[in-house]
Amino acid sequence: MLYTEKELWNEIDRILAEDSEGKFTSGQQCYFNLIHCANPAYFLTPEVILTLEEYMAMKRFKIPLARDIDSAEYERLVIFSSIDDEYNAASKLDV
Repeated sequence: MLYTEKELWNEIDRILAEDSEGKFTSGQQCYFNLIHCANPAYFLTPEVILTLEEYMAMKRFKIPLARDIDSAEYERLVIFSSIDDEYNAASKLDV
């Protein structure tokens, strides 16, 4: 079944609402359930791929996000914090 963009986001909302006890992160919920109704490549825009590669390079080579916390861009802090939360949660899964 093919979803329109609105239907896809409605399905994502439904999937996230299933975990009312908060046992999983949003990323884990989507990882395990969204595959049944959408191609993950839909979400992998060139910008997303670049951001993920940048995060992994920073983590792997211990490169700081900014010179200091005051000079860091707020948007990047939020995005990288979210990626880090999901990365750490995925690392703890036994799959």
